[in-house]
Amino acid sequence: MSPEMSFEEAFQSLENVIRKLEEENLPLEESLRLYREGIQLYQFCQAKLSQVEGTLKELTLEGSSFVEKDISSDFLQQKTDAPEKENTHT
Repeated sequence: MSPEMSFEEAFQSLENVIRKLEEENLPLEESLRLYREGIQLYQFCQAKLSQVEGTLKELTLEGSSFVEKDISSDFLQQKTDAPEKENTHT
């Protein structure tokens, strides 16, 4: 896996690894190699998503000028402030 790999390339590779593991009758060593590769691809994709999440910007109109606002911290704060729903199965 190359550091220059795009998220889309890594995700496609991860899908291919998963398909091979699910559909093919592979020797144990090959399955283990693919599993390790899948874990690395998953971690790469997660890191890319976290990086993008942290840089999301929201344009808001304040007066006559636009202001960039980092919404990732607002989103995380909303997630922690949100009240938990009670399970009301009867």
